[in-house]
Amino acid sequence: MQFLNPLMLLGLVAVMIPIAVHLFNFRRYRKLYFSNVQFLKELKQQTRKQSNLLHRLVLLFRILAFLFIVLAFAQPFFAKEDISAVRKSSIVSIYVDNSFSMEAQGTRGTLLDEAKDKATEALAAYQQDDLFQLLTNDFEGQHQRLVSRDEFLTMLNEVQVSSPVRSLREISARQHDLLSSNKKENSIVHYISDFQSSTIMKALPDSGISTGYLIPLKPASGNNLFIDSCWFTNPVLQINEPVTLNVRITNVSDIMLEKIPVRLMIEDIQRSVASIDIEAGKSKDVSFTFSNNKAGNLAGYAEINDFPVTYDDIYYFTFRISPALPVLSINDEAADQYINSVFSVDSIVQLTNTTARQIDFSSLSSYRLILLNGLTSLSTGLIQEVKKFTENGGSVIYIPSPESSIETHNMVLTSFGTDNFNELDEKSVKLAKINVNHPIYREVFEQGSLKAENINMPVINRHYSIQLSSASKSETLLELENGQPLLTATPSGMGTIYVFTTALNDGAGNFIRHALFVPTMLNIAFRSEKISPLMYYADDQNPIAIAGTHNKSDNVLKIAGEKGQAEFIPEFRQVNAQNFIFINGQIKEAGIYSVQSENKEVDLLAFNYNRNESNLRIATMEELEKIQAQTGYNIIETSPQPLNELLQKQNGGKFWKWFIVAALVSLVIETLLLAFYRRKSVIV
Repeated sequence: MQFLNPLMLLGLVAVMIPIAVHLFNFRRYRKLYFSNVQFLKELKQQTRKQSNLLHRLVLLFRILAFLFIVLAFAQPFFAKEDISAVRKSSIVSIYVDNSFSMEAQGTRGTLLDEAKDKATEALAAYQQDDLFQLLTNDFEGQHQRLVSRDEFLTMLNEVQVSSPVRSLREISARQHDLLSSNKKENSIVHYISDFQSSTIMKALPDSGISTGYLIPLKPASGNNLFIDSCWFTNPVLQINEPVTLNVRITNVSDIMLEKIPVRLMIEDIQRSVASIDIEAGKSKDVSFTFSNNKAGNLAGYAEINDFPVTYDDIYYFTFRISPALPVLSINDEAADQYINSVFSVDSIVQLTNTTARQIDFSSLSSYRLILLNGLTSLSTGLIQEVKKFTENGGSVIYIPSPESSIETHNMVLTSFGTDNFNELDEKSVKLAKINVNHPIYREVFEQGSLKAENINMPVINRHYSIQLSSASKSETLLELENGQPLLTATPSGMGTIYVFTTALNDGAGNFIRHALFVPTMLNIAFRSEKISPLMYYADDQNPIAIAGTHNKSDNVLKIAGEKGQAEFIPEFRQVNAQNFIFINGQIKEAGIYSVQSENKEVDLLAFNYNRNESNLRIATMEELEKIQAQTGYNIIETSPQPLNELLQKQNGGKFWKWFIVAALVSLVIETLLLAFYRRKSVIV
């Protein structure tokens, strides 16, 4: 028998208490007066033996009660041979959670510090010749091998918080890969973590892989304040034009936070500061308006101050100020005066006119928007090049020619994957509906102002009807009174095809002279601008589209952190003339990174840490017990006791509860004996 708390055996000195009580209580005499003591002589001889026996029994059960209580607190146990892996040569895999949520404060420093201490204590439960595996969220190659105790401790001291997050299923699979390839019989796995609901608990293993222990750590507080996301209100950012950046901040605490400062930095220059109040468990958006006097790729970040979880206090982003928006109009003959007029309204739009016979296919990729304006016929080569243009992210406006046949139109529309024309309708009809929910018209009208009586709708004299199929991807932007569309938008690859059902000339109606024509054409042009995401997550495995041109035969691409965070060569792929890179986990620190070719910057990217861990809610005991039911792993709750002693307790029989029961039984028997003794005394 061994004791988990051997120092509690000093409490056996308390056994002297019932002995002292016995000596000084039962030996006390009381004086009673009788008129004649002759009748008591025989009674005195008869009851003396009974009284001595009763006293000794009471003393015995009092001593046993104290003895059992002391033994219960000492927690004795017998090591079981069938599961006492700590006495055999074993392989021990210890997972130490080093995600950002482990920055939270625990009872002894950060949770990561506590996890390291627990891992060190766990080693003491095993023999010197046992082999160990240290596993963290980094899944590093050096952690996928067995090491000695000393090497394990060296590696453990080097563990720092990092951005990757893993589910319990991924961690278990990683451990299984190593343990299954080893021939030793005994294998034990440990999971030391805060068991955050949004990360490690996201996917659970179906079964256990060996004897295992779940060791949950609890933060002192689950409160956190973080920047959730940022976005621009403006569809296109222009030089010297005001832009609005929205920053969403989330408070995952149970208290209201007041006067929280929020700072906006653009190109390392502070542009604005705001102070906000956020209710408990709520999010709040704060808007910053500023302008830029130079074009190109720019970088910035929004920042708050929060403790102790700080990784999500900064949100990096990049954006591009376009010096110009190139638009190409392919006309049948001469340039269209209405098209020229509408695009001259905004100086950022640079319109180029050409004809189908003069077009240079190699230059199409340099434009953002292409207009197929009233072409009587389109060559197969032009159709294929325009289709490739939209697949790579460009936008196309198809304006039908009244001189072309329906078959010619449908050949083009079929190639683009849009709905076909049915027939030409020459009845005059008014425009009836404008899709104000679409980005093209979302900012054109004030809320509630678009009513039939508030606007004089344009009249269309001739238009083609469209039969929308059930599988159609087209969205109607402008709808006529007869229910037929005037303008549709259809996604095509990474771009969009806009189709007018009427020619844009005076004979087809007055739409080209209507006030609605200008915002329609300009907003289509603005929406055609390639807007890259403001940022990417450091653990993102998806391809990242980059600007500029680059061929594999050229100098290799390089990614470099602007503050020296990292410098590496990413995986590069080119699909349909579009360049993509893959980070593959090489971004370790959040920040601004430059994509370079031949030491020249071709693009600017921002990387942030994933916000999955920003909600610090940890798994409840019920959720941990669910894992226990699936895997058979034991749960060892946080305790001041060293982990090696708790592991020994888990590996052996637990008898302290039985000693508590024995102590209670002893006290009950003592009470009954005393009651019997008092009853005899009354009778006497």
